Amino acid sequence: MLRSTYEQAINLACSAPLKPTLLIKPGKAGFFGEVFVTLNGLRFCEQRAVDAHVRWGKTSPYFDAAHGDNAWRYYFKDAIYP
Repeated sequence: MLRSTYEQAINLACSAPLKPTLLIKPGKAGFFGEVFVTLNGLRFCEQRAVDAHVRWGKTSPYFDAAHGDNAWRYYFKDAIYP
């Protein structure tokens, strides 16, 4: 029941006139755990044709203001998901 409600909400959001964007933020996992969660979010967006924005900001344990405002970009290029 809950899953079908969730899927209905996702389908409704994806069919809206304005395309939704999913903001993917870090948690408190280890580096590769964060990469896995981020890649899973990107896969979710790809499957549903939703825009994705990865933002490992100040809450990320890997954030360093001296290297920019998005820790994801310290390690990966945003060639596929700008």
